[in-house]
Amino acid sequence: LQRALLLEESPSGMLHKCGHRCFSRAAAAQMANKARLLPRLQLSLHNSACAYATPSERLFASSPHVLKPVLAMEQNGKKRLISDVGGSHNSKMMEPPSVSIPGVWPEVVAYQRKQMPPDELQFIEEIEQQPRAMMSGSIDEAHFLGWLCELIGAERVIEVGVFRGSTTLRLARSLPEGGKVVALDVSDQYVQTGKKYWEAASVTHKIDFRIGPALASMDAMIVAEESGKYDMCFIDADKLNYWEYFERSLKLVRKGGIIAVDNTLWHGRTLKPREEWDDDTAAIAALNEKLLTDPRVKICLLAIADGVTLCRVL
Repeated sequence: LQRALLLEESPSGMLHKCGHRCFSRAAAAQMANKARLLPRLQLSLHNSACAYATPSERLFASSPHVLKPVLAMEQNGKKRLISDVGGSHNSKMMEPPSVSIPGVWPEVVAYQRKQMPPDELQFIEEIEQQPRAMMSGSIDEAHFLGWLCELIGAERVIEVGVFRGSTTLRLARSLPEGGKVVALDVSDQYVQTGKKYWEAASVTHKIDFRIGPALASMDAMIVAEESGKYDMCFIDADKLNYWEYFERSLKLVRKGGIIAVDNTLWHGRTLKPREEWDDDTAAIAALNEKLLTDPRVKICLLAIADGVTLCRVL
């Protein structure tokens, strides 16, 4: 709905992309009107100023120290000072990120695209013309993961879930000569597009693509005494097995290495009433809760793409 406010201001006579779908100007305007009608909680601040807890801020509901009290107030209709719930009128934790401001996100995407090699741009454009394009990795996330590989000097990386292979290409390019991405996927149905670009980029020798259930592949790696020999693992596959992938990653990734878990914001679905959760949503919610108190890792949730939680292995 936030995007609809931006779409409403765009030129008429065109189709406008909002999330995973395209809408006409009229439909975008209707969505924008609904957005404006969403109830907001007004909080008094020192009897003079006020702030609002917007729906977008609910994405931070996993923090028990900041926004859960705000959400509780919204449910029981009470008003309290923001300072009473762990913040103040000028606290950045009480404001949505700058990318939620209309017009900012398209500029971020444009800036990211300027940093991409021409063949990767072409790869993304080809993916967007194919079925299930929204399952492909986000370009800002792929760019960040590649940058992170370079930062920590990664040489061996595991990717759980490959799909078209665009993130695989970025990871492989970020590794030194002799580096390796062990790319795990249950099928090669979608990766043929990626293989074409891997070969053109001369990184095929850096990618060990393995077909089969990723849990079995990771178990085989552990049996082969590869524990602690990887620098990073990126998890972006079936959600029901996320915790099992995480547990195996803890064995395979060295101390000080990184486990990056994708989709931890899950489009805000974990904020719905529990009775509306499907199995995937329940799995993501359970993982987020466990990571908060897991003594084996130190975590950092980044609000990019659909949310990615970085876990440094201790």
